[in-house]
Amino acid sequence: MSRTIARPAKNLVFVGLAAAMFACGVGDDFVSGIGNGGNRFYATPVIDELAEQLGSSAVVQPVTDQMLRRAFDAIVERAVAGDADAALILFRVAEEQRKAQAE
Repeated sequence: MSRTIARPAKNLVFVGLAAAMFACGVGDDFVSGIGNGGNRFYATPVIDELAEQLGSSAVVQPVTDQMLRRAFDAIVERAVAGDADAALILFRVAEEQRKAQAE
C-alpha cells in the first residue's frame, strides 16, 4: 500500500483523526505547531501507532470521504456551539485551505 497521499486527502485524514481524538476524549492532549516548525506531537503517542496499525489492516473498512465529512461536520457544530478546541481545528483547517489557494 502506497504511503503517498494527495494533499487534499491528507488534510481530510487529519480532520478525521482530530474528530476521532475528540470522540475518544483525548483531544485535549493534542499539541501542534508551537514554534516547532510544524511538527505535531501527541501526549498519547499510542494514537499514532493505533492509526498506523488500523490503516494498514485488511480487516478495517476503508475510511471514506463521506465518513471524514461527517466527522468534520461534527467539529463544525461543536465550534459554532462555542467549543474552543473545535474552533481551533476549524481555524487551522481554514488556514491550510487559504495557504493552498494562495499557492
